[in-house]
Parts: sequence; structure tokens; C-alpha cells
Amino acid sequence: MIWISLVELSVDDPPTGKLTGKIASGLYRTFPTSAFELEEEEEHLDKKVEEESKKEESKVEDEGKKVAAA
Repeated sequence: MIWISLVELSVDDPPTGKLTGKIASGLYRTFPTSAFELEEEEEHLDKKVEEESKKEESKVEDEGKKVAAA
């Protein structure tokens, strides 16, 4: 394995969810931004998505009960 120093790290504009790292010779490689996210942030986002889906499910159930009662 060779250790190579990055001279440039860029994010696309508009955001595409990818980071591009370049070395001095001009070679580059693109990675998904998710590869650089902290696990804590991912866990927090997962919990937030679960909470939002539960809220949506309860709204649908409440609307179904209202329709059935009418």
C-alpha cells in the first residue's frame, strides 16, 4: 500500500452526494459523502427517519378511523 497525499478535496455544486480527492499528478478518485459521515450522525438520522415514519403511520391510522366513524 502506498501513502498518497491529497492536494485537493472538493464537493460538487450542486450537491451530488460525492467528494472528489485529487493528488498533485492530477489523478483523482470520487467517493460518496456517506463514506465520510460519522456513525453517530448516521444513527441519529436513522432514528429521525424511524420517528417520522411512525408519525406518518399514526396519521394514516387516525384518518382511517375518522373515515370509518363517518
